[in-house]
Amino acid sequence: MCGAWKQGFDTPHDWNIITEPCPNADNRCVKVSRGRYLGGCTGCNGTLCVRGVKQDYDDWELPGWSGDEFWRYMTKVCPLTAVVGELKANWLKAETFHPKEWFKHDEKNHGTDGPLHTSPFDAAPITHLLLDSMESQGMPKKPDMFTTGDTAQGCGHVVRTVYQGLRSTAADYVTSAKGNLVVLTETTVDKVNLTLEDGERRASSVGIINKEGAIKTVKAKKEIVVSGGAYCSPAILLRSGIGAKEEVESFGIESKINLPGVGKNLLDHLVHPLNALRG
Repeated sequence: MCGAWKQGFDTPHDWNIITEPCPNADNRCVKVSRGRYLGGCTGCNGTLCVRGVKQDYDDWELPGWSGDEFWRYMTKVCPLTAVVGELKANWLKAETFHPKEWFKHDEKNHGTDGPLHTSPFDAAPITHLLLDSMESQGMPKKPDMFTTGDTAQGCGHVVRTVYQGLRSTAADYVTSAKGNLVVLTETTVDKVNLTLEDGERRASSVGIINKEGAIKTVKAKKEIVVSGGAYCSPAILLRSGIGAKEEVESFGIESKINLPGVGKNLLDHLVHPLNALRG
C-alpha cells in the first residue's frame, strides 16, 4: 500500500544503513533506509514522481546527458528511423500516465505505454487555497511543474507512482519484461570480478551469495551493470577493489582500479514538512 511506506523500516526488508557522523548535520549519524526487496527503494519511498530540472542536467556538461536529451528517455515513445520488415524499433519509455479531469497536465511530457503507472494525487480543498496564496505572493503556479523540467522555482501538484490506490515500482520493469530474463531473489551481490585482458582490467563475472550463504559466480558474456543505489553500488565496487587505493586496502582488499571518486560526493536532498496548527 502507498500509505504503508514506513512499515518496512528497521525490518529485514530494510538494508538498515546508518551513515558515518555527518559534519554538516552537527556530526549526527543519519539513518538512510533502503528497500531490500524487488524494486528497491521504489517500494518504500513517498511515491513522488519528480524528474528534476533540465538545467541541472545541462550544468553537468556531459555528452548525451543534456536536459533535452535526458527528457526523451522519460517521455513519449520516440521512433527510430530503422525499420526491420514491418516492425519499427522504438525507445522504451518509463511511464504510463493516467490523467484526471481536474489536473492540467503537460501531455507532451507524459508517457503512455511504459511499465511505471503514474497519476495525480487528489488534492484536499486546502491545497488549492495554499497554491493560490503562493501565487498571490509572486510564486509561479505550474500545475505539472515536476514533470516538464522547465520550472526551477514555483508551486504545483506532484504526480505519484500510484494508480488505483496501488504503488507502482521498479519491479514492474521485471514483472512485465519478456524474453530471456532470470531474476535471483534473496541473493546478495558480493563483488564484480575483474580479469586482465590486453593489459586492461575488464569486468568478467559477479560473485553472489544466496540465502544459505553459498557463494556462486555468474559470468558475463557482454557487460555488467551495477545498479545498487547510491549506497550499495559504491560498496559493491569497493569490495571489488575499485575505489580509492588507500581506502580499499584499509579493508584488506587488493586494489584493482584506483578510482578515488567511488563513494564520494553524495548530495542527499532534504524534505521540510510544514505543519499548520490552529489554536
